[in-house]
Amino acid sequence: MLRKRVAVLVGSALALALTGCGSADAPAEEAPEAVEQTEAAENGGAGPLDRIRGVVDQTESVESFRALVSSTGSGAVSDVEVAYVSTPEPTVEMVMVSEGEEITVLMRGSEMVTGSAASGWMSIDGDEGPGLEEAANPMTEVERLIAAPEVEEAGTEEVNGVETTKYTGAYSVEDVLADLEGEERTIAEQAYAEMGVSEVAFTLWVDGDGLPRRLDSEMGGVSNSTEFLEFNGPVEIDYPDASEITSLDELVDGLEGL
Repeated sequence: MLRKRVAVLVGSALALALTGCGSADAPAEEAPEAVEQTEAAENGGAGPLDRIRGVVDQTESVESFRALVSSTGSGAVSDVEVAYVSTPEPTVEMVMVSEGEEITVLMRGSEMVTGSAASGWMSIDGDEGPGLEEAANPMTEVERLIAAPEVEEAGTEEVNGVETTKYTGAYSVEDVLADLEGEERTIAEQAYAEMGVSEVAFTLWVDGDGLPRRLDSEMGGVSNSTEFLEFNGPVEIDYPDASEITSLDELVDGLEGL
């Protein structure tokens, strides 16, 4: 039972990471239509795709942020509070509620740990490859937007009191999968196949500093919304020392020996 419960938790976290956010190692290549749109804008100033590229450039200098990721589908609503810091090592903290219980998941490198300082920490090691903290970083979804063949400006709106410019577009799942390898790709392929998704439609709100303030996406009846609440503020993530972490196998073996 314990293995099953943890497997469900980890599966949910990875599903959020891989289908909602993806890996940040290499942004998807731009579609030919995207290149054409950019070239067409060169004679008349920066076009929407150029502005999206500018947003991607701006996010590369972000040292920390807080965000709220909300997903709605099949009558269910889930909210995940996300925090990110780049030092001393890139680390992502995800806090969610499952069956009335608050669950914290920390990701750093290829390691994922879940628990709390009070209840103890349990680790689930990932395979070698792109860091889990990169996969779970909502900012990486912003990088995917430059793969959209066309982006349109859709007016201005306030997001949490901040004036923003709104952009809409869509990119193909094929482009997303092209950036993934191994188990990451397999998990993502299965998730997209189950949802019957061939493309991801998005809406992005960008503030006057060129930073994303909100990103909405639609995938096979599932709506995801990420609100970036704070950039480069005082974010602290207390990652447990190795001596405080127990592996899942060690925990289960100990319980089975009782």
